[in-house]
Amino acid sequence: MRPWGFESPLSHLLSTSTESGCRRHRLDPHSLPRKTFMSTKPQDDQAPESTDPAPEAAGPGTEETVPDDAAELTTAETPVIEEAQSGDTAEAPRPAAEATVDQQGVRVTMKIEVPSEAVAAEVLKVAQVYRERARIPGFRRGKAPMGMVRQRYKEEIREHVLDHMIPEYVSSELRSRSLEPIHTPVLDNVDFDVDRQLVFTVHFDITPDIEVTGYKELKASRTEPDVSDEALENALADLRERAAKVEPVSEDEGAALNDFVAVSIALYPREGKGKRLAEEERYVHLGNEQAIPGLNSQLEGLNPGDAREFVTQLGDNYPNDLLAGKEVTCKVEVKDVKRRHLPSVDDELAKDLGMETLEELRDKVREDIAEHLEQEAEQDVLRQLLDQVLEANPIEAPESMVEARLDRVVQRAAEDLTRQGMDPREGVDWASFRADNRVPAERSVKEELLLDQIIKAESIAIEDADVLAEIQRLQGGEEASTAAIAAKMREEGSFDAMRQMMARQSALDYLKRHATIESVAGSPAIITEDSPA
Repeated sequence: MRPWGFESPLSHLLSTSTESGCRRHRLDPHSLPRKTFMSTKPQDDQAPESTDPAPEAAGPGTEETVPDDAAELTTAETPVIEEAQSGDTAEAPRPAAEATVDQQGVRVTMKIEVPSEAVAAEVLKVAQVYRERARIPGFRRGKAPMGMVRQRYKEEIREHVLDHMIPEYVSSELRSRSLEPIHTPVLDNVDFDVDRQLVFTVHFDITPDIEVTGYKELKASRTEPDVSDEALENALADLRERAAKVEPVSEDEGAALNDFVAVSIALYPREGKGKRLAEEERYVHLGNEQAIPGLNSQLEGLNPGDAREFVTQLGDNYPNDLLAGKEVTCKVEVKDVKRRHLPSVDDELAKDLGMETLEELRDKVREDIAEHLEQEAEQDVLRQLLDQVLEANPIEAPESMVEARLDRVVQRAAEDLTRQGMDPREGVDWASFRADNRVPAERSVKEELLLDQIIKAESIAIEDADVLAEIQRLQGGEEASTAAIAAKMREEGSFDAMRQMMARQSALDYLKRHATIESVAGSPAIITEDSPA
């Protein structure tokens, strides 16, 4: 059984490949988002206390307060610094950094040491731009002492130097070593001061070096299930349950097993005297009450307006931990009694469900069961084929891709809880949830990596026209909206994600076409309450 909330790994083979944070790209010093790359703060002893320029003693002859427009230097005028850095083609090449690389499987850790002379040159360049742009009382623009500028804008200069030099040196090292991260490198252990060298560490995952083999001439067995009469009757019974109506019980009938009884409950100490311990108003499903088990028998035969007092032991799962398992006096008053009425399995039920006759309903249900079993048989064949591909190609799943997959599973599970009216922040051990889903997440990532290699090996290509046709099919053939939807998907990046999804489906089809699949007669399938219909 799959852990709750986790999708079948096969479903991920037909899903987007651009997991959050796991898009493949080369780092570029002018394209990397600053705050994304600089995701980790410097070490505590190097961390700036504030990014706001603070007043400093400027020396004799100056009346120093930070002008209101000083902050604009780091926002409106920041691009000037970047232009000066990136556009100076006459600048001599920077001194090379010293880098040490440790690769463990697909995880790469890179420590880079930028020489102090390169840091000093960059600090001076940035400080010069601040000096030319800053408005400091007592000095004309560009005439303030460099020492004052560097002190006043120390943290801003530091940020600009880091934001520019780290991506640049990381990109240089990646290019020189032909390394291609599958996600934005994570920065940590920054050791930097404007007066000495810059030392930092980045770590990232790379795509495993895969030469996929053993994916042709596979073997699988396909069970051809039969829809039994019992499966059909179970499915009809389920439809009957779903069509049940809850209606008030007449006054002379009284509450009975499986009725829903609206009650007002008050709990007191066992002796029946003293301060009220708890009170609540809710429905009790007679025969299924666990918090106050005594209600199951005490409410039988009662009508709206009736009251009863009795001593009972609270269940261990009573919401108040201080009262759980204790004996108390329970005073209960019945407000309403409702009963579920199951419809007969006849033509009327069929009409309520959109059919004309019961026989037509039976045929439709049998057809739906057969379609479901056909899908299960297809999934089972794919599972057998992928098992063999995984066995023939043992690879490591990059941790970043596994974590991204788990993030998506957690997000969807939280959204499901929210739609059900529950708070996903309460009552769920998300750490355990992630642990339970880790193994299927790792398998899903491995399957996608191997399928992507099969796509390359077999030159499987999905053209734009193929993607547009699929979008139109999913839209029910509405050609007019296809172009607009496709344009939106291109903006969001999901157009290429669908292309990759379709390519992976084509790779799965390739495995089936080149496999020997033996049909095996199976015993008649039986659909139960736990089986999807």
